Amino acid sequence: MKAKTTWCWLGFFFVSLFGYNPAGATTWSLKYEEDFSSLALGETFTNASEWELETYDEPFDTIMDDNGIWYQNDYGPAFQNEALASFHTYRKEFRLGTDGWLTASLSARDWDKDGIIEEEPVLRVERLGSSSGEASSNSSSSSSTTTSSSKTVLTMDVKDHHGGAILRPTFALGEEYRIEYKLYTLDFGGKRGGSIEYDGRINGYSKEGCKTQHPWGEGSNSRGWSGSASEPYCNWQSVREGVYGYNGFHFLAIVDFPNPAPRNNHFWHIRRKVLIDSFSQHPDRIGDRNGGLVCDSNTGEYYDYSSSSFTTVNMWISGLPGTWQPNPGGLTGSSQRFITSCNGGVASRGVQSAAELEPDMLLPEEYYTFAIERNSTGYTLEASGNFARVGQKTLRFFRPFVVDDEPIWHYNVKPEEYDGRFNNDLKQVNWDYGSMTWEDQWPAGSAYPDYFVIGDLYTNVYEGKASLTDIRYYEPAAESPTVSPTEITPTESPWESPAESQPVVENPTESPTESPIESPIESPIESPIESPIESPIESPIESPSGSQPCNPIVFMGRNDRLDVGESILRDNVYLIQKANGNLEIRELTQNTIGSLLWESGVSSSIENNYYTKLQGDGNLITWKEGSDGSKSPVWKSRSVSSDGSYFFVLDCAANGGGAAIYQGHPQQGGTQVWSSLDTASPTTSPTTSPTPNEDASNALRFPLNSYSLWNTVLVLASLLLLVW
Repeated sequence: MKAKTTWCWLGFFFVSLFGYNPAGATTWSLKYEEDFSSLALGETFTNASEWELETYDEPFDTIMDDNGIWYQNDYGPAFQNEALASFHTYRKEFRLGTDGWLTASLSARDWDKDGIIEEEPVLRVERLGSSSGEASSNSSSSSSTTTSSSKTVLTMDVKDHHGGAILRPTFALGEEYRIEYKLYTLDFGGKRGGSIEYDGRINGYSKEGCKTQHPWGEGSNSRGWSGSASEPYCNWQSVREGVYGYNGFHFLAIVDFPNPAPRNNHFWHIRRKVLIDSFSQHPDRIGDRNGGLVCDSNTGEYYDYSSSSFTTVNMWISGLPGTWQPNPGGLTGSSQRFITSCNGGVASRGVQSAAELEPDMLLPEEYYTFAIERNSTGYTLEASGNFARVGQKTLRFFRPFVVDDEPIWHYNVKPEEYDGRFNNDLKQVNWDYGSMTWEDQWPAGSAYPDYFVIGDLYTNVYEGKASLTDIRYYEPAAESPTVSPTEITPTESPWESPAESQPVVENPTESPTESPIESPIESPIESPIESPIESPIESPIESPSGSQPCNPIVFMGRNDRLDVGESILRDNVYLIQKANGNLEIRELTQNTIGSLLWESGVSSSIENNYYTKLQGDGNLITWKEGSDGSKSPVWKSRSVSSDGSYFFVLDCAANGGGAAIYQGHPQQGGTQVWSSLDTASPTTSPTTSPTPNEDASNALRFPLNSYSLWNTVLVLASLLLLVW
């Protein structure tokens, strides 16, 4: 009895220490569900609706929709007259389920414009585990969580990466909700049997012909091609292999506009709020890097993505654009912040997967469940199943709408949830083929009702097949009030939800008849797409004297990379990778790059492929890449330390205002290991580094807020009870 009591108090202690998640306090009432069992096996919905030619007359926005002005200003007349005009796009939509609450949306390419689609994406009703010829289990798919009988599923089969197939709600979701489903098979890239080539395919793509991003490339100034929209199809950047090669699948995403349909990948990068997806990179894309990190939720330690099956689960949020005024020939986009058990549930930069799937499992004995919830204070992302290396797990993370002035992009589903503080204009200034300003990307009075998306969203990337079922939509039960934001207002929830805060599901006794109300407010012209490097976060840092805390500007985290032509804007300060190899921090003055605050000092007379990366050992290095893939360092911070988490900042004035590298995490504190104020002239060759400075005066400090104070009180109370 004493041991049991001790463990109870230990549990209370750790909940106190790592926080209490208000996202799990809702009792959910099932509104709609679809298991496809009422549909005929083999149904492919051929006659559900007709394919309609896309005329581009009704774009979702004028930025990066398929005929967006962004591409016109970047690629010039050749984008519309040659690249986009070389094929036809057809679309099809139809409703499913009670009250038609689900909508299937498909897209396909007619390559020779003869009215015949060469490879139609197909939605097909199948039964896994049957003996009568329907879908059967195979070792080329991923799944988890055991079931004892055959299961009716809807299979998404996209044979051409220029096709797309998604499921979405017909109506806007409510202000508070839970959406979930079960995934039984997944074959959208990754390794099988340890190889990226399997079943006659490469990373899930057919080996036949070319597979490129045409006509929506990574920007005219990006690597791997000439940047001309007049290039033949095969000369555009490959998605099957090469430095831009990847496959993937959107397990579940929440987007900010009505009636989503498959579009080019860059369009989506500025439309998502929160999401759970896979990102299966080709080894060519990883090169000699680690490709990102994967969390082992049992040990709390990361391992390299390059040592995984390349079929992982990313749980992340979209933040503000990395820059509102990108350099010509580039892309813009919402910043990305990834959530894992290993980073304490804090949404942080750099690709970090929360788990790894088991790609070689036999089906249909197992499945994965994915879910997203929204309440009055934030979003909860959830994934459960039998994950590689860790076994059966439920990963569940809550993230408030705004943390330390870093919002979830377009989180407000009604105007009164937002006061306009993050509004800005998106600009293309003096691009080769024109300039454009898209005003008020997030103004006061705006509203962005939520819509979920499941499947293959992209019409220039992704190819494969997946099977799913048991899609369920919940809203709060009428008799179950949710936690008021005035009761507890966390600044971050860096933890998985305690077991007792898992959702309580209340199943109705009869079929639902009411549908969610569609919001009359349309999403305004929206903001940029995902930038390779995110908008940095601010972090309080104590001055050496310990008297006045100040806020350094955080530019880069572990394994972040900045290529030529890319820049990071934060608080009117730019970090820029110049084509001559120089890394610079400059002030922004009247929308121009102004006075120099710091530079690495590299100055080459010949422009080359340079990039700067903050390594996992804390060393910040600028590399020169050769055309043959070779690379050599041209500048190093010489701050090599033990493997860990590091971030590169422009320090606050109280600490001298120089560039600096800290070991730790911006929101948890750290120790300075390098400062430009203490560094001699830049080096052009690798060197060993001095021992990191462990002086306590250089450690980051964070003032207590009401939330951390509350947790501190709980911790102290728990300790007293333990002692007692």
